[in-house]
Amino acid sequence: MSNLLGNHWGVDIGGTTTILGYIDNDGYRTVSTLQTIPSEGPEKLLARISRIISNIDDSPVSIGAGIAGLVDRENGVLINSPNLVNWGKFPLRDRLIEMFRCPAVIDNDCNAFAIRAIDSGEIPSDGLSLLITLGTGIGGTIIHRGTILYGTGYAGEFGHMTVNAFGELCQCGSRGCWERYAAAEALVQYFKRAGSDSEHTDPRIITQLAKDGNENALKAF
Repeated sequence: MSNLLGNHWGVDIGGTTTILGYIDNDGYRTVSTLQTIPSEGPEKLLARISRIISNIDDSPVSIGAGIAGLVDRENGVLINSPNLVNWGKFPLRDRLIEMFRCPAVIDNDCNAFAIRAIDSGEIPSDGLSLLITLGTGIGGTIIHRGTILYGTGYAGEFGHMTVNAFGELCQCGSRGCWERYAAAEALVQYFKRAGSDSEHTDPRIITQLAKDGNENALKAF
């Protein structure tokens, strides 16, 4: 049963988790956290998102989506995402407009995070700042004097800077990307290589083990 009418919604689509929420007079409220399941493709995820929002809000005013990947903001298209395999060229903005019949905008998830941090004053309005998000992958945003520097391409994609020219193959198609050595999957692999026979593959659990003094977890970090 719907109990809201006309709110501004936000959707954070990550390689592992998707979070939904809306803005009201009291600020931002998280409504639901979903497993992304990249192998199912974007349409199934959007169907789940649609059911949740439609059950709460009869008429959304607008929707903003941040997604982990390279985004064509002008055309509202996800160009490529190493952690959302086979989602490339997906017209996310147009699908959101079709589903909810309201204006929609999309951006890279780190850029979306940066916009909020700039507005709230958490990122200073002067000087140069670099924002890095660490999760399933590594995202980045360059902020100069309170404005995101989008560049002529995809500025800020620090996770796909090459740190080892002959390193591990990355899902982006390159080799030796920073993301391959410092994101969530890398931590899990380091934990296994450290000699652990544990079944733990959740970086949050490995982090807690390290805090508790677990030798293999500490080696992984």
